[in-house]
Amino acid sequence: MFLSRTSEIKLPIKKKEIVNINKMTPNPGRKENILKESEEKYKLMLDNAYDLITIINDKFVPEYINEKAYLDLLGYSKEDIIGKSPLLPFHPDDHELAINTLKKGFKNGEGKNEIRVKHKDGNYICLESKGRTFIDANGKRKAIIISRDITRRKETEQKLRYSEEKYRSLINDLIDIILEVDLKGVVTYVSPQCFDLIGYHPHELIGTNALKFIYRDDVSIIADSMKNAFKTKTMISVSIYRLVHKNGDNIFVSARGKYVNVNGTEKFIIVIRDLTIQKKIEHNLRLSEEKSRLISENATDIISIINKTFQLVYINEIPLLEIGGYSVSELIGKSGIDLIHPDDREKTTKLLLEGFKTGECFIETRIKHKLGHYFISETNGKLFIDKDGEGKLLLFIRDITKRKNAENKIIAENKELRELSQIKSELITKASHEFKTPLSSIYAASQFLIRDYGERLDGEVLDFLKIIHRGGRKLKQLIENLLDVSNVESDNLNLHFKKENLTQLINECITDLMYLANERSICIRNELQEEINLEIDRIRIEQVMNNLLTNAIKNTPPEGKIYINSRITSKSVEISIKDTGVGLTKKEKELLFQKFKKFNRDIKRLDIENEGSGLGLYISKEIIELHNGSILVVSEGRNKGSTFTIRLPNSN
Repeated sequence: MFLSRTSEIKLPIKKKEIVNINKMTPNPGRKENILKESEEKYKLMLDNAYDLITIINDKFVPEYINEKAYLDLLGYSKEDIIGKSPLLPFHPDDHELAINTLKKGFKNGEGKNEIRVKHKDGNYICLESKGRTFIDANGKRKAIIISRDITRRKETEQKLRYSEEKYRSLINDLIDIILEVDLKGVVTYVSPQCFDLIGYHPHELIGTNALKFIYRDDVSIIADSMKNAFKTKTMISVSIYRLVHKNGDNIFVSARGKYVNVNGTEKFIIVIRDLTIQKKIEHNLRLSEEKSRLISENATDIISIINKTFQLVYINEIPLLEIGGYSVSELIGKSGIDLIHPDDREKTTKLLLEGFKTGECFIETRIKHKLGHYFISETNGKLFIDKDGEGKLLLFIRDITKRKNAENKIIAENKELRELSQIKSELITKASHEFKTPLSSIYAASQFLIRDYGERLDGEVLDFLKIIHRGGRKLKQLIENLLDVSNVESDNLNLHFKKENLTQLINECITDLMYLANERSICIRNELQEEINLEIDRIRIEQVMNNLLTNAIKNTPPEGKIYINSRITSKSVEISIKDTGVGLTKKEKELLFQKFKKFNRDIKRLDIENEGSGLGLYISKEIIELHNGSILVVSEGRNKGSTFTIRLPNSN
């Protein structure tokens, strides 16, 4: 078979030159043998070719394949292919491309493509196919197709594309600029970061000389470095030089690169790094160091730095001299532990080591002055990492000797005050007990005389007797209050809890005090719920209610009103006593529940009583808190009344 780019085989034989082949061949049998040998030779060559060779008719049906190659490459035999249509099991995505290529090939006389064909085991092989049409001995148009396995090549190309994309992505993501220049300095490639650094797009730089964009005073540095790299085949390394931005600004950069020879093409590949931020940081750091040094030297505290062996590597001179008496040269390089009082060294060492671990420390210790005495110091430490990567402690050391002496003096005075308070409490308790018995006799006797002999006594005598009785009652109440205060302060005020009807208890208190309210024409409105049962100490809660009601009556001018309300929730019971009395100022509210607190008021103008020991509310608050409750007061100010609210836990 002969192949032609045209659809027909044409031989360049002139008409006159046509002769009888039989005449030209002395032995016709010999001619047939030659043809047969030639056919067998070419068939042998085709059958043993590595590439797939296929002959198809104009219906795309295979008529010949080199079976050995088909079996080796695709696993198919003649029986699998010859006479079958389509030609091969193409990949679904490539089927249309394959058919169109065959159609165009028969139309144009030749064709080629790259398609995926299914191996007999199910995998796909990528084939590169080329074909041409020809006319066979019977005048039929057919095509011969030669296909080569390019699977590995395609995989390699894919890996190469992936690698190129990966490195392109890496280059594009770099902050640094990647630059390629030839031996004349002409830019052949530059990464996109050039725009961010010097304001030029890559296409503006490619084809131009790289030296054009270097600051004029630095051109020789780069040129000499490139020449040396070319001669010695070593690295280009320029620690700092300046590029000129498109807007005229100078940009500090560093460069590092090397000479390379790729397939005979000599060039330099250079990495350019922006040093602008670094230069600003260095500048700011210098300013910061100068500022820090100025602050440090003028600080009132000692500022020092120690390493992990407690060696002093920095101390500010002026505070060191003023506080410790030392010069810097006397201590730098020495161990700070040697200056610590022997009794404090173990504790100080432990806390410093802890500071290196946790990042901070706080130490109170005694440090030796140059003159030999010790001063008390308060030290705050912060861990930092220096430029060499070594951890160090920055210590702020303050002399607190005066403060500690003052604190110790206050502690001693407080101790003395507590002792005096204890003596006072014991004296009050003892005196109260001593007064209570004779006073009870005087109070009971006066009460008996008034009740049983009042009508028989002279009027003046009776008045004096009543004065004695009232004075006795007040003294009796004062002594009881003093004893209660003593019990509160010594934690001896014991309560006896029992379920009681709080409403009934308050009603009884109101009844007992109605005489006092009637004397002042004060209206008491009782709006309590009918029954409120709680676990309380009846005697003590009665004492609290009597105190609050008495205060409300005494501090409310005549014709005033007092309202008693209750509010119950699942967690608490609240009893409120609201009056229309003189009210309380902000300062009075702050002092209200303290011992012996009495307030100066214009009692004549307000027509209120100002008698009392100043202990009632203090004791009431303590009693309520012993019930796990609270007592609150609300008042908008002078002459605007007050509301006292007791809140007790709801035991139900």
